[in-house]
Amino acid sequence: MSTTMVSVSTTSLRRGKPSFSWLSEFHHPLPKPCMKLYGTSIPMFPILCLDVKIYGQWILREKRKLSEVANPSNHLAIVGNFVGALLGGSMGLKEGPLFIFAVGLAHYIVLFVTFYQRLPTNNDLPKELRPVFFLFVAAPSVASMGWANIQGTFDYGSRIFFFLALFLYFSLAIRVNFFIEAGLV
Repeated sequence: MSTTMVSVSTTSLRRGKPSFSWLSEFHHPLPKPCMKLYGTSIPMFPILCLDVKIYGQWILREKRKLSEVANPSNHLAIVGNFVGALLGGSMGLKEGPLFIFAVGLAHYIVLFVTFYQRLPTNNDLPKELRPVFFLFVAAPSVASMGWANIQGTFDYGSRIFFFLALFLYFSLAIRVNFFIEAGLV
């Protein structure tokens, strides 16, 4: 069998067309359940480890207090959780993406409430970083898409996150002077 492949390969090389049919002997794809598992767990493992580390610091108040370090860029970790749920939901998985979604939702609720109840003694965000406020819109909008992929339909849960993102967008959009002062508009 391999001599036939080699002879076909050399014949096609004489014609100027390389043949790589012999590579199919070494190609053994993973079964689909393994691809789904590895396709979501490998990218989500570092995000989950960072979530555990951040929650541990916040709960035990080891290094930083959340009320002192909360700013809109903290929403990037939450967006990562919701993107992981979106990825897993698009692969047809249910439990893993639901777990990642739940962790992201818990993180989002804590950060959302903490950010809006910041202490007056905390420093304001520099003017150059004011566009970061639009990350408030990113987390609920990706959560909307993630929930729709997990459920398989754009149901009430997805709509709630979508309308929350829309509300947050409009609450930022009407504050045009806030962004004009920073020279961003």
